[in-house]
Amino acid sequence: MHVQYPSYLIHTRHHIHLNNNAAEEATDMESVKSVGSLPRPALLAVVWTSFSIAFLLVILRTGIRFKVMPRLTMEDYWIFLALATLLTSCILQTIQQPSLYYMLAIIAGVIPVSTQLISAVEDYLRFEFAIIILFWTVLWCVKASFLALYFKLFRELPMYRRAWYMLAAFTLCAYVGCWITLATSCHPISNFFKFEQCNSAKDIWASRMSVYFSTAIDIFTDLCSKCTCELTLEGC
Repeated sequence: MHVQYPSYLIHTRHHIHLNNNAAEEATDMESVKSVGSLPRPALLAVVWTSFSIAFLLVILRTGIRFKVMPRLTMEDYWIFLALATLLTSCILQTIQQPSLYYMLAIIAGVIPVSTQLISAVEDYLRFEFAIIILFWTVLWCVKASFLALYFKLFRELPMYRRAWYMLAAFTLCAYVGCWITLATSCHPISNFFKFEQCNSAKDIWASRMSVYFSTAIDIFTDLCSKCTCELTLEGC
């Protein structure tokens, strides 16, 4: 027997169904935001609080420089470039977070696996590639700022000036080396942004080596810079 429901009842049921779907989606979104040991709002707070502190320190540094010097010099411009790069990195991290927490929610079993996972992972990888490069660029801009300062200190010291050139060349090569290790952490590099295309044993080993190399070379260049400055001060 076919029952004809009134039109208003059909519309009411459809409206209730849409509201239920919206409520489920809202619940899923809230679950995604709170997944993991560090919820999304907390991570956003960490990212932008860190940038705010860096911005404040650069402003204070610049104010002090203007008080003791008539104009800004090259080391100041390197610091400004580092701050601008850090800002770009923070913006990209903010844009990347929905993809990050979507993947975490699936891993935690909060939401079911869907075809959206592929696009989320690929979006995450594209942003991650840029964020890693920006992170290294921030570090190396600060190193360049110190090198610019040392260049003025070594102006009348020929032996140390030669040491400065070697240190500057080594620091530049180290930065390029970080790029190379990242680019070769997936074979070929075009697969870096594709879903589950960098899971071979060779790629995993190369990814780990990229992290080890960048960390070790960062610390080593800092130590070389510090030692060079201390030797110069002792020689003076």
